[in-house]
Amino acid sequence: MSLFNIDQKKCKKDGICVAECPSQIIVQVDKNSFPSLLEGGEEFCINCGHCVAVCPYGALTLSTMSLAACPSIQENLFIDADAVKQLLQSRRSIRQYKGKIVSHKILKDLIETA
Repeated sequence: MSLFNIDQKKCKKDGICVAECPSQIIVQVDKNSFPSLLEGGEEFCINCGHCVAVCPYGALTLSTMSLAACPSIQENLFIDADAVKQLLQSRRSIRQYKGKIVSHKILKDLIETA
């Protein structure tokens, strides 16, 4: 099974996935062709799922990642730079650590999320 799959019925050939791939392994010959994985690209894929998340048509899937792990980007939730700056500068956090062992499952979930 291929790492990168594209549903040609859903794909609008807009090149968003090509432009947004951080590893630059998705290519598109021209505006009339479907995006495809660069030859040997599977080796360099970082499995970030960004290509899946940025496609507004749901045309892409990765065999290494379920669709549930790649939620679509919700443009209505974008915030501007001033809002991010205010959030980060006003955030206060004081930690009082407990002498309690954290389970392996919780640590694994946190690492996978990160």
